[in-house]
Amino acid sequence: MNCGLLLPEEVDDLPPLAPEVTPEDAEAVTDEALAAFEGEPSVDDTLRETLVAAKDYFEAARADEARRPGLLRRGVKTVGSVLAVLDRSAKGASTYATGAVAIHLWAATPQGQAILAKLVPLLERIVSWFLA
Repeated sequence: MNCGLLLPEEVDDLPPLAPEVTPEDAEAVTDEALAAFEGEPSVDDTLRETLVAAKDYFEAARADEARRPGLLRRGVKTVGSVLAVLDRSAKGASTYATGAVAIHLWAATPQGQAILAKLVPLLERIVSWFLA
C-alpha cells in the first residue's frame, strides 16, 4: 500500500487549530499511529516516513515559540491527512484514484481492519482539535 496522497500545502480549507493543542499532544497521537503500524509488513513505509517527518514539525514547534502555531498546524495537518486518506479509502469514498483501490482492498483484510480500528479514534481526536 503506497500513500503519496497528502493534500498539497496550498489546499487548506481547515478551520484554525485549537490554541490548547500542544506539540506534545500532536506527537502523542503520531506515536500512537506509528505504534499501530508497528510490525505490520502490509503498511507501506511511505506512511511511516510521513508520520515520522511530521514529528519534525512538533520538535520545531517546541523550539520556536513565535512560529509554534504554524508549525504545529502543519504537522497536525500532515498526520491528519495520512489518517483521513486511509479512512476515506477504506470506506471506498476517496477522491484519489492512485492507491485508493489498494488501500480499500488492504482495509478489508483482518490486518487492515485491526489497524484502522486503532487509527480512526486518532483521526477523530485530530478533527476535534480544529475549531469549527
